[in-house]
Amino acid sequence: MEPTIHQHVRSSLRDSVYTNLTVGLGESYFAAFMLALGLGETIAGAGKVIPMFIGVCIQMFAIRGPFRRMGLRFRATAFVIVQALTFPLLAYLGLYRISDAPIVLGLLALYWAAGLSSLPPWNRLMGETIPSRFRLKFFALRNAWAQLAVLIGLLASGFFLASVPKDQQLPIFVAIFLLCALLKVFSVHALSQHRDASLGATGELRIRFRDFVKNLKGTEQGRLVKFLFAWYVVVQIAGVYFDPFMLGYLGWEPMKYTGVIAMSFVGRIVMLRLLRARARPSQMSWVLFLGCIGIAATPLWWSLSQSYPWILVVEFICGASWGAFELATVMLYFERIKDEERTSIMTYISFSNTLGMVIGVSIGAWLLQDWPAEKNPYQAMFLISSALRFTVLLAMPSIKLRDAWPIIITQARSVFVLKK
Repeated sequence: MEPTIHQHVRSSLRDSVYTNLTVGLGESYFAAFMLALGLGETIAGAGKVIPMFIGVCIQMFAIRGPFRRMGLRFRATAFVIVQALTFPLLAYLGLYRISDAPIVLGLLALYWAAGLSSLPPWNRLMGETIPSRFRLKFFALRNAWAQLAVLIGLLASGFFLASVPKDQQLPIFVAIFLLCALLKVFSVHALSQHRDASLGATGELRIRFRDFVKNLKGTEQGRLVKFLFAWYVVVQIAGVYFDPFMLGYLGWEPMKYTGVIAMSFVGRIVMLRLLRARARPSQMSWVLFLGCIGIAATPLWWSLSQSYPWILVVEFICGASWGAFELATVMLYFERIKDEERTSIMTYISFSNTLGMVIGVSIGAWLLQDWPAEKNPYQAMFLISSALRFTVLLAMPSIKLRDAWPIIITQARSVFVLKK
């Protein structure tokens, strides 16, 4: 018997919970794991994006002929199995204290290659099995459950890491990574409950990368892709270095760090519940814009004070902004990408976004390494990133500058008032 829509929804929710428990327990602590291995702050920061970029380059091969002949469910499941196998290998590195940076980054690249390769077929699978009339409510609900699962995982790992001295954390990481491998097995089982969609009447059309680049000019899809590329560049100048800033520069204990990250996910959950109740599909461009406003202001707020209560408030707002941003981008992808082109286009968008992240991380790494030692490099990085975020925000597609400008001015005034 073919699964019903309700069964698809339940399977997707279970997969989301298992996957995002893994994100909270393990993936969110990759930087802390690299610091525990003694790889340093720069590697710990860049190690969140460089492996992702290697992985997205490998992902480009997952849309070629042999893979396209496989079913959507099979492809999504097979890549998650590969991803699951990386966790025992990471546990092995922690168990034997292997602090070789190329090996660590290589395993993380395999993790990201498998995870990113599973997303385009999963995205098409959702397009075939979830009717468009309630995609907004479905993705808002799914994302809210996902953020709750991440939060639970973050708190659990943070609690256990805080229970031991910093020089004794590696055995805890070994146990965490083995648990993550088990959760990935559960995720595979949940994915297997989906109907292997038939790709609809239009089939699956492979778009060549050069055609994707040509279509960036003069189309709504192209304007969105170019904006997101520039956005990820300016965001990641500072974004990935906030973890090393807290753990290394400020020397916070793991539980203090976990509280800040957890507050970000609380903000996401609150925003997603609000959007599920109030937002409409036609409003997604403005939801994206308002999310970007909060994200743009966040580094400025970080630079105002390192007070713990203040950072908690900032991270709540930042999390709410990212919740709006993520839901809006998902809905705009469904709106502006044809079903038959979805697998190829989503693969190229992942490549574009990750390339933007790598460029931003490289700029951030240069600032950390070359900024005068007597000055605070993080504060300079935060201010530069925020200024560039507001600049890119002015070029957001589908938003008229005359409508957006008053909101930007209000945000800028609030920052200057707080700084005084």
